[in-house]
Amino acid sequence: MRYADVLMMYAECLNELGSTQQAYTFIQRVRDRSKLPDLATVKPNMTQAQMRDQIAHERFLEFACEGRRYHDLRRWGDAMEAYNRPISGCNVKARSNERQKFYTTTILNDKLTRRSFSYKHYFYPIPKSVLDKNKNLVQNPEWR
Repeated sequence: MRYADVLMMYAECLNELGSTQQAYTFIQRVRDRSKLPDLATVKPNMTQAQMRDQIAHERFLEFACEGRRYHDLRRWGDAMEAYNRPISGCNVKARSNERQKFYTTTILNDKLTRRSFSYKHYFYPIPKSVLDKNKNLVQNPEWR
């Protein structure tokens, strides 16, 4: 875990608790390393919803290619929207003499590249051995 992750999580917590103005301080500590302008000056007096979107954007930029996006999307409840659509990317089937085709955006929608995320993926299944030990437990939704 990086210190930037701790700062961003704390800013997110402050925002969700209604202390949006305090969240600016901790986001700015992360932005200062990249010499980005002061967020309070660029976007002053954000609402809680606007700050939530800003934090999501900052986390997207700060943790690119670090494997945190999936868990962020699950935590925010946005995973179904993000994962239930076709993937776009470069045309890797282009030959070396068709260099320009490689850089043409291609929609990958075949059987191997299709992704799906349903409501049940927001929760992990409770193991059967645990359910057997405690009869008061109920399996998480859709994992029956």
